[in-house]
Amino acid sequence: MVSHIRPYQTKKGDPMAFATIEDLGGNIDLVVFPGSWKKYRELIEMDKIIMVEGRVDANSAEPKILVDTVTTELRHVTPLEEIPDISRSSHDQIPSFNDDLAEESFDDENESGSGFDDNLTNNYSDDPVDFDGPPPPDAFAPGWEDMEPDFSTEPAKPNPSDKDNSPPPDGDNSPVVEEPAE
Repeated sequence: MVSHIRPYQTKKGDPMAFATIEDLGGNIDLVVFPGSWKKYRELIEMDKIIMVEGRVDANSAEPKILVDTVTTELRHVTPLEEIPDISRSSHDQIPSFNDDLAEESFDDENESGSGFDDNLTNNYSDDPVDFDGPPPPDAFAPGWEDMEPDFSTEPAKPNPSDKDNSPPPDGDNSPVVEEPAE
């Protein structure tokens, strides 16, 4: 039912309208652009029951319907075939996955008292025939104990006389200026 109508004129001078319709579920605003307003102006009247089709504009704070068509003919839609009544007895005839689970029992403890199923086996195999991946890497390289760094001594400092006076690798051929030693 139309609960509010506000006619409006565009910058070009074309008439259009903003309206509100409501039903038992609530209300929604309509935007009736000039083309639709010209066609359906006589159908959009206060307190008149109308059916609106259009696009929903949800970009603003409140959603609106951008009206494409308006009609006063209310259609009663009925299905082509009667929908069969699914009774509880026919529903109970369908096998359920839960029925299979209900037959199994899960004990909190087993014979060993561990809480795990003693019948479970280790699916990991040490047999290389069953293993389809690359071999595992060595944990450490041979002689790794000898390569361990010695942190008891202080690291060596570079000798200032070992400076390389060759040009930098980026091709800069400017002369290298050495600062006087302090």
